[in-house]
Amino acid sequence: MKKSKIVEGAYEARDFFKDLGGKKRHLYFVAAPIYDEKGEIVAAIETLQDVSKEKEMEVSLTEHAETLRNELEENISLRERIEDLSNYLQSILDSSPDRVFNVSSNGIINYMNKDLENGDGFISHHVKGKHYMEVVAPEIMDITLAKWEDVKRGIYTPYEVQVNSRDGSKRTLLMTPCPVKGTDSYLYVQRDITEFKNLERKFYESQKLAAVGQLAAGIAHEIRNPLSSIKMSLQILEKRMRPSGNDSKRFKIAQREIDHLEKLVNDILIFAKPSEPQKEPSNIKRILEHALAMVEKSVSDKEIHVRTRFEENIPPIEVDPAMLEQSFINVYLNAIDAMEAKGELCISAKLIDDGVKSVLVEVEDDGCGIDEEDMPHLFNPFFTRKKYGAGLGLTQVKKNIDLHQGVLKILSKKGKGTTVMVTLPIEQKRVNGESSHL
Repeated sequence: MKKSKIVEGAYEARDFFKDLGGKKRHLYFVAAPIYDEKGEIVAAIETLQDVSKEKEMEVSLTEHAETLRNELEENISLRERIEDLSNYLQSILDSSPDRVFNVSSNGIINYMNKDLENGDGFISHHVKGKHYMEVVAPEIMDITLAKWEDVKRGIYTPYEVQVNSRDGSKRTLLMTPCPVKGTDSYLYVQRDITEFKNLERKFYESQKLAAVGQLAAGIAHEIRNPLSSIKMSLQILEKRMRPSGNDSKRFKIAQREIDHLEKLVNDILIFAKPSEPQKEPSNIKRILEHALAMVEKSVSDKEIHVRTRFEENIPPIEVDPAMLEQSFINVYLNAIDAMEAKGELCISAKLIDDGVKSVLVEVEDDGCGIDEEDMPHLFNPFFTRKKYGAGLGLTQVKKNIDLHQGVLKILSKKGKGTTVMVTLPIEQKRVNGESSHL
């Protein structure tokens, strides 16, 4: 029993009876004193109320509240798990090297897993909520539209597009569409396969070069022995006949042409069976100077002015000095052939650091330059514009530089001269050679 909160001075109590009148009952008692004029208790009044229904309702509400609380806790826990799963899936998408788009059936881009960059095939960095036709780059508009029509017809064939980067280079993107189950939208996965395509191209080029090399080597072997016999016979005939005048000149011309053919055969055999570089710590300045000494007569004949500029702090690099020397001889001879008399040849070497410490060698001439349409073919075997030569010089130079994990670039403009740039890493790292024009 406790003091009543309803009646002042009264007391109240609640009790439960398992069997009262044949029923379970909850009763509520209130007892209040009656006072006389002197303020003394002379009697009491007591009320009894059956509150079974109210108690049942209270229990029911308590149970319902407990149920709601449990459901709320379960919903909160479920929401947390859903958020964790969503964050986990988003983390997977963010970590993917591929870009993922969700496009509705009416062409609206609903989702993209990472920000766009220049060269991703779009003209805007903000594409969510926009129709793809508003933001696709012009150079891939036609193929994108055609493939979108295929997708709407249920044809989900991966396709490649080439897009322009900010630096002017081309990038190849593989686009893979597929439907999203249970919706009327589509998923596009965009993968940059530029490096893969470059490797693929290099692989096929190497296969082609290997086949050409084997064929050329076979022909060269067949030519070498008869050529040696012709040369020997010509020398014997010259000694016996002792020709003079025009006949002597003809013998000299024939011998010179045989020497040229022998060099051509040797070049083909070297190209067909390249040797692995025998690397050792070498002084790049000494290699460049030795190569220059080997072309001294050609320089002198044309009165070429040679300027050299070598940094003094270049450390020794692990290279095959003989292989590199032959490569630079070829580069020098090409430069000399391209120049008129009294031209200028500039040779420099310096340290650079573009993430990899390297030595940059530049050979610059002020000769006739190279036609723009010839630039993509400079490293192709047997490609040449010279009257004499096998067209293997630059091919062999590039192969040698690649064997040293270097980069060979050629910058040229018709009538303005040519610059050959050779980068040789001090820290070994695989890189690719390429050519470009100014």
